[in-house]
Amino acid sequence: MGIGQRRVNQLIQPVQIVADQRSPSFIFEFHYRVCAHRPNVDATLCQNIRGSARNSVAEEVPQRYNWEMQTAVRHLLVPGGGGSGPAHWHHRWAQELPNCEWVRQVDQSGGTRSDWVEAIDVKVNELAQPAILIAHSLACIAVAHWAASRKGPVVAALLVAPADIDDDWAEPDSLYKRFQPIALQPLLFPATVVASTNDPLLSIKRAEEFATAWGAHLEMIGDHLHVGSDAHLGEWPVGRTVLADLTERASASET
Repeated sequence: MGIGQRRVNQLIQPVQIVADQRSPSFIFEFHYRVCAHRPNVDATLCQNIRGSARNSVAEEVPQRYNWEMQTAVRHLLVPGGGGSGPAHWHHRWAQELPNCEWVRQVDQSGGTRSDWVEAIDVKVNELAQPAILIAHSLACIAVAHWAASRKGPVVAALLVAPADIDDDWAEPDSLYKRFQPIALQPLLFPATVVASTNDPLLSIKRAEEFATAWGAHLEMIGDHLHVGSDAHLGEWPVGRTVLADLTERASASET
């Protein structure tokens, strides 16, 4: 047995062990987490994992399980005010994540809260496929407003550096103030708030308050400013790991 096949067997072993205890969505999450999110995973190995895992659990997985549908989860990138520039990790993820799409605003630097919520709602409900929202800055606040008033096939949300629009940095007539009051109801799907320890738009205390109010996990990632283009994160592998862990929780919540 070659090294590659031994590696495949090691990776699919957890699937074989728990296949009779977890829903088919766990099998989806396993392939999704290993192949879609983990950095530096060889593409050929991913295909081998997918095929081996599929074959190894064929008898345990009910017929209603649709592998192709489950692996077609959509990643919806939701930029904040002013959009995500070319140096933003959003752009790297757009190229690397499977089934990745943008939530575009008519005016990324303007509009109203209702406009932003509507844009999210239209994109989320464009298809019946499950979606993971990946929002940054002001878009996190928009996602909270969407979740408080709309419905759709969202299975998780990664909320990176939610802008604290109640703070003094947000000028009275700015776009940010149009999103007040912040929706602080618990989200009906798994979520993770990611915060930097030196973010000028979000204090650690407020990050904790947002995470608690939304029922989200909180990930503090050190000094990375507003976790945007100015942080020079590249493909941001730490963020990909956080996304992978969030996906695992989302999968477990379906069992």
